[in-house]
Amino acid sequence: MWLQRVYPGFFLWENGFVPALGRMSDPAVHAGLRYLSRVVAVDGVAVADRAEVERIVRAAPAGSTFRYTLEKDGQRYEVAVPSRRLDGATFLLTLGNYLLNATALLGLGIAIIFLEPESRAARAFFVFCTVWGLYLATSVDLMGPSWFQTLYFFLVTLCPATALHAAIDFPGVPPRIARLRKLLPAVYAASLALGLASVLAMLHSFPLLLALDRVTHVGLALAGFGSLAIIGAAVRRPASADARQRLKILLLGIVGAFLVPAATLLAVYTAGASVPLNYLTLGFAIFPAAMAYAIARHHLFGVDRMIRQTVAYVVVTVVIGAIYTGLLGYLDYVVMPDLSASPAVHVLVTMLLVALFNPLRTRIQALIDLLYFRAPYDYRRTVAAASQALASLLDLDDLVARLVGIITEQMQVERAEVWLRDTDGLAYRCEGNPSARMPAESALVRHLAAHPRRAVHVAQGSRGGRVPPAVLAELQAIDTVLAVPLYFEQRLDGFLALAEKRSGRFYSTDDLELLETLANQAAVAVQNARAYRALAEANRELRDARDQLVEAERLAAVGELSAAVAHGIRNPLAGIKMSAELAMREARRDDPLRESFADILTEADALDSRISELLDFARPFVPRFASADVNELVTGALHLLRRQVTERGVTVEATLAADLPPHEVDAAQIEQVCLALFTNALEAMSAGGTLSVTTALAERGAGIEIRVRDTGQGIPPAELPKVFRLFYTRKARGTGVGLAIVKRIVESHHGCIDLTSMLGVGTEFRVVLALHPESPGAAEASVTPVAASAGGRGVR
Repeated sequence: MWLQRVYPGFFLWENGFVPALGRMSDPAVHAGLRYLSRVVAVDGVAVADRAEVERIVRAAPAGSTFRYTLEKDGQRYEVAVPSRRLDGATFLLTLGNYLLNATALLGLGIAIIFLEPESRAARAFFVFCTVWGLYLATSVDLMGPSWFQTLYFFLVTLCPATALHAAIDFPGVPPRIARLRKLLPAVYAASLALGLASVLAMLHSFPLLLALDRVTHVGLALAGFGSLAIIGAAVRRPASADARQRLKILLLGIVGAFLVPAATLLAVYTAGASVPLNYLTLGFAIFPAAMAYAIARHHLFGVDRMIRQTVAYVVVTVVIGAIYTGLLGYLDYVVMPDLSASPAVHVLVTMLLVALFNPLRTRIQALIDLLYFRAPYDYRRTVAAASQALASLLDLDDLVARLVGIITEQMQVERAEVWLRDTDGLAYRCEGNPSARMPAESALVRHLAAHPRRAVHVAQGSRGGRVPPAVLAELQAIDTVLAVPLYFEQRLDGFLALAEKRSGRFYSTDDLELLETLANQAAVAVQNARAYRALAEANRELRDARDQLVEAERLAAVGELSAAVAHGIRNPLAGIKMSAELAMREARRDDPLRESFADILTEADALDSRISELLDFARPFVPRFASADVNELVTGALHLLRRQVTERGVTVEATLAADLPPHEVDAAQIEQVCLALFTNALEAMSAGGTLSVTTALAERGAGIEIRVRDTGQGIPPAELPKVFRLFYTRKARGTGVGLAIVKRIVESHHGCIDLTSMLGVGTEFRVVLALHPESPGAAEASVTPVAASAGGRGVR
């Protein structure tokens, strides 16, 4: 050991180089010694290396003053320094400081790789701690026998690269920053080249060694600032709330341990400041202390699982040892003396303990978990409740809602989503959010499909393996941090996507195991729900087909009835009308029968009109599409009804959009729709009112919209569902055919019609005509129907 060893009063490398190592109060500093100089003579005797200097110094008693000739920057100078014995205080502030930090870093590196040997971040930190720890340890050796001189130069030049490596791969660093990893091979190669050059310069060129030493230390300073910038950027946009806390702790460790040394190094090599570097390493212990706190407080590198297992094994070892000692003591002192000395007895006792080990370890582990690592949920109870709920639900929407509720409530998760594969297998969609879609060829889906039993976490990676950055990026793109696959019959049917926990903590091993169990149950339940949904859809299609068949048969019956009525009634009706007309011509103007003949003609005309409406309704509505201006059709219909408007004292308010595009419609049929709706509105306002007509583009440009509103008495809610039925009417002289024809015309244009109505306020009809009538159902799929108000929906 170097304590109490006589030395020149300052430290030397093997080649006579004076490193920046010492105490601020050392006599050598006050004598004018400049760090980074080289000793060339002692008391006028030329020296070539440290061994020659120490031989001269130790030949005289400690405290003897020697005159040293040193060289720096091509200039020589002399200082008189007394020799000294290396005391404890000097050792602690210089060599001891280096050894203490080296031990802390090496211990931290071993602990981290022990906790998570498969983690990329753990491996990066292990390399960082090992390189920095050995660098500090070999720094001490350069003050002694210099056995590891070559290793020191390679280690010190690798330090900047390992610092950047650890910062880039730290848990919770976003993928956009982690992409800097591709630059690391070049940085490591440059560091090794610098180390090789330093070794050669140490042996052959002192000026070159001094220049390379400056490059190395400036590189250390820049790496410190670079790591600080990387972690600072990661703190602004972390992968998770827990990752933010870990990053903050790491940032504190970097600032406390490396910021001041890095700034001082830059000052030393740019402004020529003279500061012993051993003072700069006093804060190095802050870094391993911060990392130890992150491991203990925020479960960095899975320490909770390791602690639990370690405690369990320690307790099992103590219990087994006690049992072993107790059995042998019982046999020796109670059963038969000296029996415990028999090898057979030891073999039998050992076999007994081996048989007890696993059951005993399991029970002790469960007891330790219960006492010290109690989860916020009961695993068995949660699984049992989930199984019962998922097995009893057949509606897919209810199933997804229940599964999300169980996860968010039991595990205190901010948000959970269920992504399921489409029936065509080309994409995965988020249940409850149809617009959220992920292609089947996406990196996340392919990774989950290739690793059926591995959950993927943004910061923790995958259970048992690495995760490509593209996978983590897609997981973050849907604003979640964890994906758990749903597998059914060796096929990925979907996955659970979870956000952060409300507590900000990472998902533990128990959490992942519970989620995987729930995922397995959910996969089966989803298949059952999908089968039920398919069956319900098939039943709906059958009902629709039945309704269409009934409607077709009804229309056929109406057609046959209309034809029979027209044939059986129109001929006699024509004779009645002719006789009534002749009678009116022959009757005198004051003849009282003349009024009766007029009534006969009026009712005959009404009957003929009803027959025509029946024939029109039974006839197929095949529009003849041509370009037309909907505004002109609306204006024309209003013009035809101007006499009725005036007679009833109705005010017309027309608001027609000026930017409507030309539309492909059957102009005659659409005009018929307008006339029917306007007539209904006028008849609903027998005492006057306001007729409002509006045209506009429908929502998202899905079609052209016509709104017709009156201020009549409205329609009772109970009668709204009947309005579009054939032969339903609320008018004393109505036929119940007009609005049924309107509905058929609108549907033949692949549009939709609905209304709102409120008693005492009025009724509003809304017709939407699809922009592309060749696409059936376009308007229904694109336009949100107008919800009925208190009065309900329907038309008169």
